Amino acid sequence: MAVAQRAGVSRAATQHHAPTRAALFTAALEHMAEIRRTEILADASRLPVGGTPQTADVVGPFRRQAGQSA
Repeated sequence: MAVAQRAGVSRAATQHHAPTRAALFTAALEHMAEIRRTEILADASRLPVGGTPQTADVVGPFRRQAGQSA
């Protein structure tokens, strides 16, 4: 019930979208992960091109996810 109150929705609305606590928890984690992924890709798009091979190894996967060349 506390989750529904904090979200400003009815308990029925919460249970309609997430019938179990596990489903609600999973949906919350997925939502937070997607927000963080978007932030990481935005940060990656601002990273400098070039640098040391070690930097390229770390930055490359993020740049590829952002659709940029490593």
